[in-house]
Amino acid sequence: GQLLSSRGLYGANTFFILIALLFILFSVNALIYTLNSRGTSPEWFRSDVTASKEYELSNQAVAAINNIKEDIDIFIFIRLDSGRDKLALTRIEALLSEFSKKSSSYDISYNHVDPDLEPNLASNLNVDKYLSGRDLPILVFRTRDSQRTSFAVGKDVNNSIDIFNEADLITSLLVINQIKQKSVLFLTGHEERGITDENKDSSSLGQAKISLERDNYIVGSVTTDELARILINGNIESFPAALIIADPKDDLLQSEINLIQEYLKVGGNLMLLLDAESPSSYENLVAPWGLVIGKGILVDTVSYVAPNIEFLQVKDTNLQMPEHPITHDFDVIYFPGSRFIGMSLRPEEIPVTDDGVPHIKADPLAYTTLNSWQEVSKESIQFDQGIDLPGPLP
Repeated sequence: GQLLSSRGLYGANTFFILIALLFILFSVNALIYTLNSRGTSPEWFRSDVTASKEYELSNQAVAAINNIKEDIDIFIFIRLDSGRDKLALTRIEALLSEFSKKSSSYDISYNHVDPDLEPNLASNLNVDKYLSGRDLPILVFRTRDSQRTSFAVGKDVNNSIDIFNEADLITSLLVINQIKQKSVLFLTGHEERGITDENKDSSSLGQAKISLERDNYIVGSVTTDELARILINGNIESFPAALIIADPKDDLLQSEINLIQEYLKVGGNLMLLLDAESPSSYENLVAPWGLVIGKGILVDTVSYVAPNIEFLQVKDTNLQMPEHPITHDFDVIYFPGSRFIGMSLRPEEIPVTDDGVPHIKADPLAYTTLNSWQEVSKESIQFDQGIDLPGPLP
């Protein structure tokens, strides 16, 4: 009887110990879940065990998070039409989760939005207008108090499930907190197109100015004298992210060419918008980078807007547009009276860095078809062997 009693007591103790152990495990698991949900789990508890440390935020990311001044809502606009879409959403949510957990002073919340299911929200946040017809994922950052917004356009999910990276998030945080707001300047003084007329029917680029400002850029005009003072001053805050020369009618002076080339050498970016009659000095401006601009009008007997054979029609169905974020999902683009822009250097002639990276990389956005050429004659439109350059041409 005593032996049975001892066995019973031992069995009872084992049972209660097992119950206590299960209770402890449940409590610890619940605590971990709660801390992770709130983003307050301690640093020593969370560890990135991936080989590339893809979930370990950089010092720049931590600094951007620490500079947040108010709560932020992040909207993830992506359609879930395939398994890759869902996997891409999981990846960006994991990255955003790390940003949220690092923010101890202000709340960073994020949620997925299907633009087809919530078109009103997409419209209110200017997502459709911002994408201009491209079906790419986009993040919208919005501060809760000041209602400032910032956008980040992601990669095509068909090319990579990592549609956004840490740098995309850092840039948006810096912009939305007004820590870093880039400026874009339009060159004036050479009969370029202006940016003051916002009428959609005018030839002004006022609508482009509105779009840039909506994307948190500071937009203004600048003369070459003013650009020279900016470069001499050396103030990083006033250094323009890009200089745009839009349809100039007057030539650049050699001193102005030297100035703009110096701006490019120290890290500037140039957008050059030329028509068929633009002065030749702008060709000299970009020549040191191996760029060559055609002398005649492009003619394409296969893809044009009838009856004007010089009115180019670049169509995706003709395989005239390589995959690129700018032209993603574009069906057709029109180029009336255009010239080609190409490289004067062969790949083996382009200098490379010590790591083997070329100093110059060309990414053409569109090509003419095989049935095209550069027409240099002003008398008649016909291909002259040995005189006209045959296509396809960029």
